[in-house]
Amino acid sequence: MACQLWQLLLQPLGLLPLAPNVEDCSLADWWLRARGHLLSEDRPAFDSMVLFVTWFLWKEWNARVFRGLASDLVAIAKAVVSEGELWCQAGFKPLSAFVVPWSLFVLSL
Repeated sequence: MACQLWQLLLQPLGLLPLAPNVEDCSLADWWLRARGHLLSEDRPAFDSMVLFVTWFLWKEWNARVFRGLASDLVAIAKAVVSEGELWCQAGFKPLSAFVVPWSLFVLSL
């Protein structure tokens, strides 16, 4: 499910080739490999986005393990977009490059 979420969120950004796959050994390995394909000035925003989405994956894992609740892929993606919009409204600028494309793509699902 994590790989599918990354694919869904990276597609509208034109970054689908950077999406992790099942062969990636760890988040850290994928993250370092993916950010190596970006311009150095784009890496801080990408890093913020990775941490933000990973936080949602962690929250979903906790809901499944500790509460027996599971959200579908689209619901998780929509939650990422909605929370990202709130963070941008609150002034967190690194996510702003991602939230508009996400909103147009994910919220139409």
